[in-house]
Amino acid sequence: MNLEMIWTPDCQGKWDYGEEQGALAGLVSIGARMWPPSYDPQSRWTATCSIELGGDSADDDATYAEHTIHAATEQECRRQVEEWCARAQQYVLAHMKKLPPLPDYS
Repeated sequence: MNLEMIWTPDCQGKWDYGEEQGALAGLVSIGARMWPPSYDPQSRWTATCSIELGGDSADDDATYAEHTIHAATEQECRRQVEEWCARAQQYVLAHMKKLPPLPDYS
């Protein structure tokens, strides 16, 4: 299983990267927010990548892992975001496969 991840524009030059259809919505979310250099005191492209667990809304989510990226160019920042999110996706899916079978509650 590979979840489709896409870039979508946000306001004021920011970009979001995440699941297009939210196949794991409500259980886990892997994604990032990227800011242009105008938001960084050192004029770098900056992104925060994260794995969020649970909840029906962003307010209910708990951050499981977070990673900050700084890059000189937009392309380099995007490349690093995509690599981190791909590794996070592989990690989560691999560990989900290790879950024990659900007990029979009948």
